[in-house]
Amino acid sequence: MEQSQYLDARQAARWLGLAAKTLEKWRGAGSGPLFHRFGRAVRYRVSDLEHFAAEAKVTAPPSEGATGAHRVRAGGSSGSSQ
Repeated sequence: MEQSQYLDARQAARWLGLAAKTLEKWRGAGSGPLFHRFGRAVRYRVSDLEHFAAEAKVTAPPSEGATGAHRVRAGGSSGSSQ
């Protein structure tokens, strides 16, 4: 059985290239990557961070060319950034 690797909030933020405060705000807002609570400890699985990063990828649709971008947000919603 494969064991999942867990990171604390500071390690997860570093893994994503974000501030730990950003993850804290996202947790409070009910957004961001999935996390686990073990008592008072907050932990993130590396596989959940990988999934979150893949879902947050930005691509340029053919109709907008290089000047526009289409953002796919975690959770499946999308919107244009201008």
